[in-house]
Amino acid sequence: MKGNKKMIKTLAQLKRDAKSGKLTAKLVERFGKTDINENMSGWRKIVGANSNSIQLLTNDGRKAWLEIPCANLVEYTDNSLTVYAKGFRDLTADEQAFMNKWKSITDTDEYKKQSEIDMLSDGSTTFYQQKYFFIKGGYEYLLGFSNDKSKHYDYNTGKIKDNKVKGEIELRYEIKMNVG
Repeated sequence: MKGNKKMIKTLAQLKRDAKSGKLTAKLVERFGKTDINENMSGWRKIVGANSNSIQLLTNDGRKAWLEIPCANLVEYTDNSLTVYAKGFRDLTADEQAFMNKWKSITDTDEYKKQSEIDMLSDGSTTFYQQKYFFIKGGYEYLLGFSNDKSKHYDYNTGKIKDNKVKGEIELRYEIKMNVG
């Protein structure tokens, strides 16, 4: 380690270390708060790992899984483990062009008329028109809901919530490697 720069380790290394049974972790921050409930506080042994989580022992001896949704959302060093929420990013040029194309459809008199009819009936014609347009175009996640858990469009911000972008800290642990 050079200077104050912390050495970032890979998720694969975290899993290997977790499976070794030599790691312990202390939760120091949870969703921006540092007052941790009794069952989650103190040093807890890390006893295993699988493809998307590590396993810790609770203070009462039960096993609990810490889900790690994506390697991009984890930062692991010799003395800390931080799990981030998905962050927001602007739309790419292609995504914006696709959204603009959809907007040009919704601005037509024909679409507006059908939308009015849908408001008085079951509303399904324009809904399915939009759904098929986005699916056929390969941008289903721009609907704001889809099976793609890695990213989706957020209508409140007009941005993409993407697991390749670190957002707010969800969990932060102090980490110790037990020798012996």
